[in-house]
Amino acid sequence: MKDILIQILVPILTAIVSFFSATYKSKIDLKKQIQINNTEIKKIKEQYSKEIEKIKIQMDKQSELYEKNAQTDVVKNFFNKMMEDPAGAMSFVNNMTEISNRMDKTNNRNRYKKR
Repeated sequence: MKDILIQILVPILTAIVSFFSATYKSKIDLKKQIQINNTEIKKIKEQYSKEIEKIKIQMDKQSELYEKNAQTDVVKNFFNKMMEDPAGAMSFVNNMTEISNRMDKTNNRNRYKKR
């Protein structure tokens, strides 16, 4: 009877010890993997932030370039029209000057009314 109990208890105890040992080892491995993953996530977030900043800078530079090109095109078109019809261009400049003067007068009146 003792031999049968020993033959049954030894493997059961060995299995229980193996189970707890494997469980403990897997918990430690899981914690290590979680730390590794968190570190990787931080790296990816930092890289993402840097890439976003680079893209913002590129977009700002590109919009400035488009704006400069648009201004150049407006000036170019104006001078082309001026070469084709100088009287019409001078009339346009005079009209724009008159509009600007009217706007200045209106702004000055509004300033005095607010006071």
